[in-house]
Amino acid sequence: MAVREIKFSTLSPQWQEVVRRMQRLNFGHFRNFRVVDSEPELHEDFESHASFRFPGDNNPRPETYLEDFVLPAEICDFIGTLKSMGMAMVSKVQIRHGLPFQMEVKDFQ
Repeated sequence: MAVREIKFSTLSPQWQEVVRRMQRLNFGHFRNFRVVDSEPELHEDFESHASFRFPGDNNPRPETYLEDFVLPAEICDFIGTLKSMGMAMVSKVQIRHGLPFQMEVKDFQ
């Protein structure tokens, strides 16, 4: 079975903003954002925390400057997981190399 490539340009503006923030952060984490009707909402409680490594490349990811690109599997899985929930309160997303690595979601039942 062929794997379908998903392009950045096909994402909603809200998901594009989340991806761009991950790329600019490169290493760190996000805290406190909602997913409502499968779309992220970066409200006033949203926090973005950068981690710096020494030695290390602390610059944004190179993809940050591309207008369009194929999304890595980690981003597709991250978005797919949150969209499947429909509604969620994401308490933390750990980001490594501009990609979601681990996520904590508040109990949403």
